Amino acid sequence: MLGPEDPKTLASRNNLANALRAQGKYAEAERAHRAVLAIRERVLGAKHPAVFQSCYNLALCLENTGSCRPRPAIRRWGQFSVARRRMKPPAGASSMAVS
Repeated sequence: MLGPEDPKTLASRNNLANALRAQGKYAEAERAHRAVLAIRERVLGAKHPAVFQSCYNLALCLENTGSCRPRPAIRRWGQFSVARRRMKPPAGASSMAVS
């Protein structure tokens, strides 16, 4: 049985929040995104890719409501995107290389 802080549980809760946003239930979606983000930050650390994804999803939700500017969350997502590109091996490089 998966617990409330298990990554699979959090992924499901994130998907539910996205579904709520898609249905136009922005207040519910925002609460759900904020809850998932808080747990992911605490459990996984602030620089984990899942945390950045939660920030991005929350930013999209806030953008839909127009209630506030989602710039901090989008900025964090941008920082993650840059870091992720830096971590990718160059084209043609083997990711299975052993040194």
